[in-house]
Amino acid sequence: MEQERPFFKGLPGISREAESLDGLAARDSIYYWWWAFLRLNPKLWLAWEQPALMQDSSARSMAQLVGDLRYNTFGKWWKTKGAALFVEARRPLRVRMLNLDSGDPIALYSKSVVVEIPLTIRKQTILRGVKAILEQQGVHDGRGLDLAKTSTATLKLFTLRYRMRSIEASYWVLLYRLLYPDIATWRIGDRLRLAPGLIVRDLNRDGWSGDQKTTPFDRLHSLTGRHLYKSRRMLANVECGRFPDAQTKISIDSTKALPLMQADRWLSWLREEFALELEQNIIRRNRLDRQVALPDSKTRRLLPAFIAGESDNI
Repeated sequence: MEQERPFFKGLPGISREAESLDGLAARDSIYYWWWAFLRLNPKLWLAWEQPALMQDSSARSMAQLVGDLRYNTFGKWWKTKGAALFVEARRPLRVRMLNLDSGDPIALYSKSVVVEIPLTIRKQTILRGVKAILEQQGVHDGRGLDLAKTSTATLKLFTLRYRMRSIEASYWVLLYRLLYPDIATWRIGDRLRLAPGLIVRDLNRDGWSGDQKTTPFDRLHSLTGRHLYKSRRMLANVECGRFPDAQTKISIDSTKALPLMQADRWLSWLREEFALELEQNIIRRNRLDRQVALPDSKTRRLLPAFIAGESDNI
């Protein structure tokens, strides 16, 4: 039956039977990045690692809701847990034709307008007429309609107005900063190739001409800094069930919310779990695959210092 078919606001066009949702489509959706940001949240990690030490009720409830995400198994998590959290309890309503001649009572939608459409005029005229009626009645927000607010899922998308590539970039910037807290911000943007047109590795920053308002370093620093700012907001809001939310201000920095001993353990876990993933991403973005694959290559020897920001040579 129609109502038994799953629908996800973050998976456009997906309406297959639940059994066929194997996570491949979800892997390329906003839900994957929701999962990824959840995994980076230190308070959620503590709630999974040592539940008795987590006093924050929001983080504790979220950790229980999404399950233990310390392990990198999105496909399995989506199938056993994630899909059920994000599926809509009701599918979106559709435009329909009412049969007035059936004699049966007609139950109208709670928010709807009944319009008679003569079939003896052109389709373009019909569409213009329907649009005019909606505008005259003021009953529809047009493109401004917030579809996220109509969600009936357990975990609701904060907004449907997001750019996936921007969220992905913000994630990698955040992960880079967490793993290498002392690296210069512009170097994070350089290693991740956030702006391929800004070539800074071979430039002398100290000798840059003073008559220019901004240098390539400044522009790369600014771009990367914006991603870092947004990603920190998203990281803090995700523990409250809001994603992707880079708007709502959070007074406490999630990355500084752990006691010293637990913070050290969390950072150790981050390195064990994500360092190789970050390295592979940097290799791919800088097209270093062939050079690194050679056991005795210069690139392979220089790579650790390059990633750590200790050298710009690669």
